[in-house]
Amino acid sequence: MYMHSLSIADSHTHRRPRLHHPYRALFIVTFIAMDLVQLGFNPHVPGATFFGLAVSIALGALTYSFPIPASIVLILFNCVGEYIMRPYGQFTLFFFMMAATVIAYETTNRWAALTFFALIAYTAMEHVLMPDAMPISSVISYIIFFLLCILLGSFLRWNQERTALLRAALHDQAELRILRNNHLLAAQLHDTLSQDLAAMSLLAQSEAMTDPDNEAWHRMERYSTKTAADMRLLIRQLRDETAEGQGNPSTFASALHGEIHESEQLLADSGFSGTTDVHLDPDEVETGSTVLLALHEVYTNIYKHASQTAPYHVIVQTTDDGMVRIDSTNGTRPTEGAVVPGDNGLASLQTVLRDIGGDCDWSQDGERWHLEVSIPATREMTLVR
Repeated sequence: MYMHSLSIADSHTHRRPRLHHPYRALFIVTFIAMDLVQLGFNPHVPGATFFGLAVSIALGALTYSFPIPASIVLILFNCVGEYIMRPYGQFTLFFFMMAATVIAYETTNRWAALTFFALIAYTAMEHVLMPDAMPISSVISYIIFFLLCILLGSFLRWNQERTALLRAALHDQAELRILRNNHLLAAQLHDTLSQDLAAMSLLAQSEAMTDPDNEAWHRMERYSTKTAADMRLLIRQLRDETAEGQGNPSTFASALHGEIHESEQLLADSGFSGTTDVHLDPDEVETGSTVLLALHEVYTNIYKHASQTAPYHVIVQTTDDGMVRIDSTNGTRPTEGAVVPGDNGLASLQTVLRDIGGDCDWSQDGERWHLEVSIPATREMTLVR
C-alpha cells in the first residue's frame, strides 16, 4: 500500500505539461504551415522577403501568449511589409487570416466585425491603388476568406462559452442535489432524534431536581442537553444555516431565536406556512432548556402530523402565575381522520412536565388541532408538586 501511494505521487510529479489554449495553437500551426507551403513553391525569395516572413512567423507564434496585441501588430506589419518588400505580398493573406481568426476567437462579435470591415477596407484600397495586382476577383476571394475566418473564430468562441455554461450548469445541479440530500437528512434527523432526546433530557432534569444529590442524573441531563444542541448544530450545518451566532447560543434568548428560526425554515422548506409569536422576557425564564426542548417537540409534531394546506400558529408567552405557555394550533391531515395526532413524543413530554409542575395537553375541534404546553418559569417552582 505504501509503495502504491509513492507511485501515484511520482506520476503526478512528472505529469506532462498541458496545452492551455489548443485553438490558438491550431490557428498558429495551420496558417504558418500554409505560408511555409507557399514558400516551398517559391523558395528563391529575396532576403528582405525572407526576413519579413520570419518576422511574421515570430509574431504569429506570439499570438499564443499575447493574442490581441500580437494579432494587431501582425496585421499592421503585413499591411506595410507588402509595399516595402514587394515579393512579400504573396504571404500576407494567410497572416491576415490568422490574425482575423484569433481576434474573432478572443474578443467579441463587435470587435470581430470591426476587424472584418477593416480588412475589407484595406483590400478595397489595394484594388484602387493597384488594380493590376489586386483585381476584383481577388478582392471577392479575400472577402470570402476573411468572412470564413471571422465566422470560424466566432463559432469556436461561442462553443467555448456554451461549454463553460454547460459545465457551470452541471456544477450547479450537483450542488443542488447535495443541498437536497442534506435537507432530507436534516429533516430525518430533526424528526427521528428530537423526541427521544427531548424525553431523555426532560426526564433527567426532572429526576435531578427530585434528587439533587444524585450526580448520575445531573450528568445524564448535561449529556442529553449537549447531544440535543449538537444535533441542532448538525442540522444547521446540513442546511447551510451558518449565520454568525447560531452555532453555539450562549443565552436563552439567542437559543430561542435559533430554535424558532431553524424550525420555521424547515417547515417552510417542507411546504408548511404559519407564524410564531413570542411574548416573554428571557431574563425571567430559568428553565430555558426545558422550554427549548418542549418547543422543539411542538414543531416536530407540526412537521409530522399537521396539514400543509392550513397555516399553523405558535404562541410562546409567560403567564401571570409564573408559567411559560406554548400554544400551537394547526390543521390535521385528512388521512389521519379523527385520530388525535399526539403520539409517544407528546405523551412522554406530558409525563415529564407534570412531574415538574407543568403540563401538556391537546385537543381536536373538527379539522383544527390545538396543543397547550405549560412549563414553570423558575427552578423553584419546579419543586412544587
